[in-house]
Amino acid sequence: MDTPAFTHLHVHSQYSLLDGKASIPELVDRSIEMGMKGIALTDHGNMFGIKEFFNYVEKKNSGKSDEEKFKPILGCEMYVARESMLDKKDKSDNGYHLIVLAKNNQGYHNLVKLVSRAWTEGFYYKPRTDREDLARHHEGLIVCSACLGGEIPQFIMNEEFDKAEERIRWYKEVFGDDYYLELQRHETDKVDGNREVFVRQTEVNKHLIEYAKKYNIKIVATNDVHFTNEEDAEAHDRLICVSLQKKFNEPRLHYTKQEWVKTPEEMAEIFSDIPEALTNTQEIVDKVVIDGGFGGRRGLCGGCCGLLITRRLLRIRPHFAVSRPVLLADDQQLAVNVSDDRTHDDDNQKDRQRQRRDQCG
Repeated sequence: MDTPAFTHLHVHSQYSLLDGKASIPELVDRSIEMGMKGIALTDHGNMFGIKEFFNYVEKKNSGKSDEEKFKPILGCEMYVARESMLDKKDKSDNGYHLIVLAKNNQGYHNLVKLVSRAWTEGFYYKPRTDREDLARHHEGLIVCSACLGGEIPQFIMNEEFDKAEERIRWYKEVFGDDYYLELQRHETDKVDGNREVFVRQTEVNKHLIEYAKKYNIKIVATNDVHFTNEEDAEAHDRLICVSLQKKFNEPRLHYTKQEWVKTPEEMAEIFSDIPEALTNTQEIVDKVVIDGGFGGRRGLCGGCCGLLITRRLLRIRPHFAVSRPVLLADDQQLAVNVSDDRTHDDDNQKDRQRQRRDQCG
């Protein structure tokens, strides 16, 4: 039996700070080596790696025919606030995870706007968007329901099934056939691998498959990639220790150690009972058409937005004592109370920042 076509659509690189171990060249080279048609880049809350990703794939595609070219899928795993991203009172509202992919050039520009506004307007411990902004900038975007940190899985695990269905209907209405329900299966026998995750995934997947049939929504399989090769799991585990500020033997967050760039054959074995979850990933690849015309002479918008967002990350200037977040593994939050009485930027500086945002839009 032929192995179904498969493409990784939920992928974290080193630009998922202190959470992803894989470099972009590693991810691209490994995917090409396995005969895949493309790969997505969906770092946590940012698009810092998009320019390197796009340029590296362009280099790899040099001299190839259109049929042979490898496709970079530009995306982000965004954080969606429970209600409005402007609500900044509940410290627990770090945002539900959501995979957002650019389907075309318009989608890329809309994704830039969403991610930029998440940092400049919605930042509260995490760069957050909300449903209002998603609806406003939905054109040209493909959305997947994400991992256990996603909105639908969270409602399911909390047995809030009515809310899960209500939210599915909302995403279906806004994104139509570009909305997919995402399945993950991280069964593990690795030493210190988190076994509870697979138990929860199994329960969540059962409901997601039912909802997919009920609302005529396609399902996709992903593997929540955080490192390139299976043997990289131990190095990634040490990275998580740094992220959590924990010693190796202390009680702490553990991943399943299944989060590598698995081959199509490995994914076909894991999802042998629902092969359409694999072939639907190829449907998404086929939908993506980005020609590189990202705004004339400015080309791919990486430097300007990257500078703006990086400055936003480094220059948060409240007038009162706040909890400054430490960037942690997969949205695990540890806050250190600090006081920062520096003044805000002057009006001219704010105007320059707004001008840069407008240029990126």
